[in-house]
Amino acid sequence: MEEKDDFWGAIESEQNESLPSMVITGGSSSNENVLAGVPQNISAKQNQMILMQKPSDAPKIIGVLVILWGGFTILLTLASPFVNESINNLLPEDERTDLTMGAIDYIVSFVSVVIGLAYIYSGYLMVNRQRLGVHLTFGIIGVSFVIQLILFFTEPIPATYENAEGLYYGIGIGSQLFCGAMCFLLAAIPLMSNNAHLEPVRLDPTSQPNWGEQKQF
Repeated sequence: MEEKDDFWGAIESEQNESLPSMVITGGSSSNENVLAGVPQNISAKQNQMILMQKPSDAPKIIGVLVILWGGFTILLTLASPFVNESINNLLPEDERTDLTMGAIDYIVSFVSVVIGLAYIYSGYLMVNRQRLGVHLTFGIIGVSFVIQLILFFTEPIPATYENAEGLYYGIGIGSQLFCGAMCFLLAAIPLMSNNAHLEPVRLDPTSQPNWGEQKQF
């Protein structure tokens, strides 16, 4: 019975003991942080905390799409004469048209190939997180839009729209504007996404942290 009393008395005495306390003080005398289960002083020198996030994949995804579109543009330009000729040969002889390419056709084809190469280069810059790639893509889209409008107005009006020229031009201009706007929005995704890490990055000098100044806590 005395052993039981001693046992419960020991437990009660342990529960009544005060827990170890820790005191945190600010100072610059030590660069080490000491943590233990006994009362002691902890000295710490403030360190700058930088939260790193995973870079967004938006520039790479849009860059790959731009490269694919540039390659498709080149292939379509080079293959269109053969495709048009094959389709023309399938038509009845009285409905076939003369597909002989003139100087304008060669110029347009050359410009299309150059635009495709420019798309590939701008997409390559985007994949490497270069801000210039986005700006170059904007310029290429604008140039392509202007060229397509010029070609649209120089082409003859189809026979089905001879009595509805306004509708023909309205549909053509509206579709060009819609396609151009969608391409602009897609190309602008890397600029609108968070943590895209596009280079070069311009920082305001007043917003840069002062690493030499240390604050104590």
